Amino acid sequence: MAETEQENINKKVEEIRIESRLDFYSSKIRDQYAIILSAEYITITINSTIQFLLSYFLVTLISQFVTAFTAYAFGIHTIIQFNTIDFLITAYDWKAKTIIGVFTSAPLIMIFICIRSYKLTHKNWNYSRTQRMFFLWLFYQCLTYLIGGLLVGSIFNRRLGIAVGFLLHNRIYQILMILPALALMLYLGFMYANLFFSTSKIYLNTLDDWKRKPFLVSQVIFPFIIGNIAIALFELPRIALVNKLVNISMIFLIIPIWIRASSYPALDFDQAERKFKIQWDWVLWSLLIITVIGILLKMNFHV
Repeated sequence: MAETEQENINKKVEEIRIESRLDFYSSKIRDQYAIILSAEYITITINSTIQFLLSYFLVTLISQFVTAFTAYAFGIHTIIQFNTIDFLITAYDWKAKTIIGVFTSAPLIMIFICIRSYKLTHKNWNYSRTQRMFFLWLFYQCLTYLIGGLLVGSIFNRRLGIAVGFLLHNRIYQILMILPALALMLYLGFMYANLFFSTSKIYLNTLDDWKRKPFLVSQVIFPFIIGNIAIALFELPRIALVNKLVNISMIFLIIPIWIRASSYPALDFDQAERKFKIQWDWVLWSLLIITVIGILLKMNFHV
């Protein structure tokens, strides 16, 4: 009996310890992440979300028109819509060189924009920090269009995946491109994670362990979620599943940023006063550009 009572006491003590630890860690998490609901961090989310959307709409505009005009060069008429292109040609009239030419044209342009936006983000100090943040999102949107398009396109035989299928002459090899594409996105996510950490200089004097993940939530994760919801609402009533999956595939670039945040060293910047303010010039101009692009792509433009 004594042994049974002692076992019960030990169990209760252990339960109390576990409960106290859970309370401690949950309280710590609440205290750490409560800051993302503050006016300062909401400002970060608003500014970053606008830049996310502007970069996406620009990439969409360029890719749609480049693809359509390339198709026109091959004698194919098209109807450009926001989230898809209708090719006015029967399936039997497509030729291998036409497919490769049409569906690789936009990715080739995106490679150029990707390289250029990276240089403007990382090496060109003639631009403001806000402008470099825009170029960073543009860089990530191009990577998503290229590698995410290959990843999803190889599964559904769409976009760049169609061209890859014709180049490889084998559907099995085309499917096998999924793993390299996924691995490449994760690798690049780890490789360029520091670019997002460095953007904290716009708002903070230091980025330590306590601030790092809440900052990423406001600067990266919320804009990614809110931006994709806004894009989906704009696409209504016709949502293209493949395009939506390509957009969501950016998560494979973002996950490594969150993982690296756990062990990334603290960043100390200059001690100049930082102001958390909505970049109204960027917001208004971006909304104007986004509206113009959206209206243009909703007009069912014929090429």
